[in-house]
Amino acid sequence: MTATDMTPDEWAVALDEPEHLEAERIASIDALTAEPAAMSIDDRLGTWALRDLAARLAGDVQRTVPTILRRHDGIALFYAGKVNGLHADSGIGKSLLALAAAVETMNRGGHVAWLDLEDADEATAIERLLAMGVPAETIARLFHYVNPDEPASYTRTDALVDALAPFGSVLAVVDSVGEALGLNGLGENDDLDVDTWARILPKRLERAGHTVVLIDHTTKAADNPLHPSGSKRKRALITGSSWLVEQATSFDREHPGKLKLTCAKDRHGNHPRGQVGAWVHVDPTGTHLELLVEAPGEPSAATAAGGAVALLRPVLAAIHKAGPEGFAGLANLRAAVRARTKGARNTDIDDAVRLLHRLDVIHQDTGGPGKPTTFRWLRDLTDADIEEILR
Repeated sequence: MTATDMTPDEWAVALDEPEHLEAERIASIDALTAEPAAMSIDDRLGTWALRDLAARLAGDVQRTVPTILRRHDGIALFYAGKVNGLHADSGIGKSLLALAAAVETMNRGGHVAWLDLEDADEATAIERLLAMGVPAETIARLFHYVNPDEPASYTRTDALVDALAPFGSVLAVVDSVGEALGLNGLGENDDLDVDTWARILPKRLERAGHTVVLIDHTTKAADNPLHPSGSKRKRALITGSSWLVEQATSFDREHPGKLKLTCAKDRHGNHPRGQVGAWVHVDPTGTHLELLVEAPGEPSAATAAGGAVALLRPVLAAIHKAGPEGFAGLANLRAAVRARTKGARNTDIDDAVRLLHRLDVIHQDTGGPGKPTTFRWLRDLTDADIEEILR
């Protein structure tokens, strides 16, 4: 049987076989163009049709800006309706960052599609969302979990787009690109393989109006430290922004830490390539897991309001009083500062601790699993330190 003899149902079966995807798709295009007289120009052109720009030009054409995963100053990192990316070494926190974007989306009433090719089931994602303070009812209503063990295909992606249609434009996270390519029997170092997969899944989701975030791994190549591993086609498929995630301070379930996000690509020029776009403080020590996204070189929102600056010396005094052995436990430090400073808030105390650590005024020892963080006094706080913070 030739391509031109196949029925639509037979096409659907063929398209679900990854090894036939590209060859059969080319054959279908040849078949469609075999009898041009029976088809309109637009039908023959397909996605190559000339677009009518009048409707867009009739409106207020504005500069494209990122609107998802906002820093405390209101500037965001990801672009809605585009393909964005996060890449890092294993275990750094890139999935946690994508979940932070998911929480932000759900807090605004938006829907999230989590395409998980890393975990065996939804347990890890749900555990993290609950730890981040998302109510179970919200997760059940707005978080849509997919855990495929079959290759992606044009027909499956189209079915997924149809399934997501009732939810409007969703945040679609692919965790991770390497696993997704492997599931389709494709290699990340092959340009054609990456391009084929991109057109099957992320580009198809983007065309449907969804925001895509691709989670990937970093390259080991010294000449391209900013980019994910594999083919340069991975960089080309980013139509929004792509971020290198690095761990500035390690963290775990009991100890806070910090991530650095460096811009690898911004298709619309709002974030300079190669510059730090955000610092993310990860703090599991409060009532829930908190991710605070800060602008580079700036204190947090609480600091900007003056709360943390006012607590710098009370926090340092409490640590200094503990002596050479240091002050054990962030929760204990919070209690000690609140006892000597009326009205002090935990968020402001935490910001003050981060600022003192950033200035090398205190040393922070995260210890190990099951051990509290220990804070040790290094030197006095000077007026020049305060000026640097407020600058």
